[in-house]
Amino acid sequence: MSDIRNRLSALQRRLDELQAAVGDDNPRATELIAALGDDLNRLSADMAGEAVTTEDKADANPETLEQEGDALKCPRCTLRGLYAVKGRVRERAEGAGREALYHCWSCGYEVWRPSSVSNGI
Repeated sequence: MSDIRNRLSALQRRLDELQAAVGDDNPRATELIAALGDDLNRLSADMAGEAVTTEDKADANPETLEQEGDALKCPRCTLRGLYAVKGRVRERAEGAGREALYHCWSCGYEVWRPSSVSNGI
C-alpha cells in the first residue's frame, strides 16, 4: 500500500512540474492536468478511506500552506514535519467536533486529524 501511495505522490509531483512547464499558455493542457490531478487525489483518498475533494484541498500545495503549531511525527516518512495547516478546519463526518488538515513539509503527506482547542486551529 505504501509503495502505491509513494507512486501516486510521485505522479502528483510530476503533474505539478508539467503544469509549471506549461504555464498559462495552453488552457487545454492546464485543464487536462487539473483533471488528472483530481483523479490522483480521488485515488489517494480512496486508498486512505477518506473523501478528500478539491474544495478540501483548495490551495493545498506546499508553496501556499502556512504551518500552525508544533510538528508531529509523519506516519509516511517518520520525520517530525507534520504540521496543522492554518485555516484548514472542517466538521468531522463521524460525529461532533472538528478536524484539521495536517501537511508534512518533508514528504507532502496530508491527512485530516481531530482538532483540539489547545492547538489553536
